[in-house]
Amino acid sequence: MRNFEKFWVSIALKIYRGFIIEQDLNPAEINYSKIKTILLVIRHQMGDMLCSVPMIMSVRNAFPSARIILVTKKSTRFEEIFKDVRSPVDEILYYESGIENFTYLVKALQDRTIDLAIIPSTVVFSGTNHLIAYHSKARIIAGVRSKDYEKNPVAYLLNI
Repeated sequence: MRNFEKFWVSIALKIYRGFIIEQDLNPAEINYSKIKTILLVIRHQMGDMLCSVPMIMSVRNAFPSARIILVTKKSTRFEEIFKDVRSPVDEILYYESGIENFTYLVKALQDRTIDLAIIPSTVVFSGTNHLIAYHSKARIIAGVRSKDYEKNPVAYLLNI
């Protein structure tokens, strides 16, 4: 069943690409002082979250007064990782799966003004993570276009 689902998701993302206008931003032209709300989308497993902790801490250090929202899954065990220390994020939103939950999450994100969305890719590229960031209506959507010589099939949703 999982391979069948992956096949249809890959087809849907290819069709979806036809409706997206790609716009790359020049990092040198961004006014970083205007970044007030940051969305981090990290939804794989605990190992991916552990690999992302230095990045999360760097984002917090670079934007000490920004509001950081994390979209994650329970399986990342983020709250367990930070149970004995102050969390670098201000708000955690959980998204596991399902179109109804996706719609609810996107609506909740669109009710906020998100300036920067970051999608780290540690092991696999997640179309869902990229769609969450894209539909959050963040002005800046940062992620990786490739890793280990593998192209990101949803890099068209990024502008940095």
